[in-house]
Amino acid sequence: MTLSNLFYLFIVVLVAYALWNHLNVSRTARMFAKKHCESLGVQFLDQNIILRKLSLHRSPHSVFAIGRSYTFEFSSIGDRRYPGEIFLIGNRLKTIELAPYKAVIDKNHDIN
Repeated sequence: MTLSNLFYLFIVVLVAYALWNHLNVSRTARMFAKKHCESLGVQFLDQNIILRKLSLHRSPHSVFAIGRSYTFEFSSIGDRRYPGEIFLIGNRLKTIELAPYKAVIDKNHDIN
């Protein structure tokens, strides 16, 4: 095996690892978004998220980490889709933001 073949093999392995890592982070982001929607009583739609932005950030655990911003859709009462956004640094959750949405008001619940 020549040095150039070894270099090409290293590049292929590096790309495969980056793709595998990205899929794991995407799966983690989907899980966070779904659990957040469930905790608020809204429905996480289509069971998917869309990568919108990649960026480099300083991390307290390493020199740098990749920041990923994903969007997803949810519904509160089933009449309309609302956008949501989730931001991760590495595989750690930074923020989840949901657009303002209609909430179901329980008439049997006393506010006072």
